[in-house]
Amino acid sequence: MELLKEIFPSLARVAVLRDQKIPAAIGQFAVIQVAAPSLGVEVTTLNMHHDSEIAGIIAAFARNTNVGLIVTASVLAARGRNVIIAQAAKHKLPTACYGRTMSPRVV
Repeated sequence: MELLKEIFPSLARVAVLRDQKIPAAIGQFAVIQVAAPSLGVEVTTLNMHHDSEIAGIIAAFARNTNVGLIVTASVLAARGRNVIIAQAAKHKLPTACYGRTMSPRVV
């Protein structure tokens, strides 16, 4: 979240895209929630239940202003990788993702 705030100083709200069924999602969200107040950022969750709903979830959140996205590690996020990248680009949504597997690939 600190990196998002650094590259997008007017960031006011961050959504955490997660699969709430995996235990790591709870811990990852908790850490993000702790950091948010010191950065002046409100945090909300975008819970994924199936990879087919990712595009709609991100598009709906992106209608807000001064927002960013954090993608936590999960099988759903990995399967929806291309959709997440495309939606973040389409909506010009500053996004922080786990690991290098979420980075766009140049072919």
